[in-house]
Amino acid sequence: MRYVHIENPGPHNRLIIENGPKPECSKSQILVHVRATALNRADIMQRYGKYPPPAGESEVLGLEVAGDIIEVGANVTQFKPGDKVYGLVGSGAYAEYCPVEASLAQNIPDSWNYTLAAALPESLTTVYATLFDLGKLRSGQTLLIHGAGSGISSLAIQMAKLSNAHVITTVGSDDKMEKARKLGADQVINYRKQDFEDLIEDHSVDLIVDFVGGDYFNKHLHLLKPKSKLIQIACLKGSSVECNLALIMRKRLQIIGFVLRSQSLEEKNKLWDEVHKHWMEDLRAKKLTPIIDSEFKLEQIEAAHQHMQSGAHFGKIVVHVD
Repeated sequence: MRYVHIENPGPHNRLIIENGPKPECSKSQILVHVRATALNRADIMQRYGKYPPPAGESEVLGLEVAGDIIEVGANVTQFKPGDKVYGLVGSGAYAEYCPVEASLAQNIPDSWNYTLAAALPESLTTVYATLFDLGKLRSGQTLLIHGAGSGISSLAIQMAKLSNAHVITTVGSDDKMEKARKLGADQVINYRKQDFEDLIEDHSVDLIVDFVGGDYFNKHLHLLKPKSKLIQIACLKGSSVECNLALIMRKRLQIIGFVLRSQSLEEKNKLWDEVHKHWMEDLRAKKLTPIIDSEFKLEQIEAAHQHMQSGAHFGKIVVHVD
């Protein structure tokens, strides 16, 4: 089996293709012949030694798969060999074969291809968890989410607009501003030219989903309405912040942390089931769809990562394994 190996994890790492044994699947899993996977920021962090996989998970990168089932575990009844599926995994997707918990897999609709299916699992589940399960976003409320070009944000804008919310987002270039507007964003700010805090009214935002951290944290506290929520899902600008606790207390703000990868199987199952129950109709109708930025072959994995690190992408970066 071909897979991507991290040579020398840390600041001087590199990704290489190696051969190894095909993994086995447990009684509750399916073994998928991976046709496509997609990049996530967690992959970049892991190769630099900053985000190791949860205990018991493979050291191979990759959090989402699309492909064909070649084997089903003894307790699996909803799938059979030959089924085309996509699924969410804790690691192991940058490989020709990957075991997936059957409870975290879904049949690929006939109108989809592997590219679209591979781009969904991580972003779809994270957006549902943060915007709706934790954030309780409702019609008429205002959402602020940064980085419209990320896989998560490009999907979140669509889901928020389908829920009749008002969406504010940020981008790093003028060409991305138009792309964000086409997704439905009501206000788009180029953060390289203007401070987003200056262009958003204080006490006007109901929900902020943030992966930046650092000096954004205090800006968010001023923008949030009383009794509103900040959901922190990453800290690209740093995890150590100083804040005015009195402001949090006075405005009765909720600061919530969220990471999908380290959650228990039961917690992931709940989110996976709920997001498909609420959004599968829109996904099938392609009213909601992942934005695909670019596609690479497995042998081009280093170039795919460099593209993500450049920040030039808008949408998901998909890697074809076969």
